[in-house]
Amino acid sequence: MLSPESAMILRRFLDSPGDELHGFGIIRETGIRSSTLYPALRALAEERKLLTARWEQIDSASHGRPPRRLYRLDAAAAPAAREALAEHVEHERQRDQPSPRSLRPKANEA
Repeated sequence: MLSPESAMILRRFLDSPGDELHGFGIIRETGIRSSTLYPALRALAEERKLLTARWEQIDSASHGRPPRRLYRLDAAAAPAAREALAEHVEHERQRDQPSPRSLRPKANEA
């Protein structure tokens, strides 16, 4: 099951499947904290194989910064990504539904 943050990240990639994004850009867009974002990106890329990752090919000295890790939705994994997101949405929907027990009147209310 996806975490809410992983679902947010995956939704971002599914909304624009051709985009290649780096972590800080995703942080700016989503507000997800870096301590949550980077493990989620790693899990989506390395464990679940829904994203591909590569290191940016730049000269650090001329750009004044280290290369960024760039992420993109793996086109072959897009159906699995949509399914994982749909499962997350359904899980959240069910979680937000009142349980049958909570709908029963309490003993002192009957």
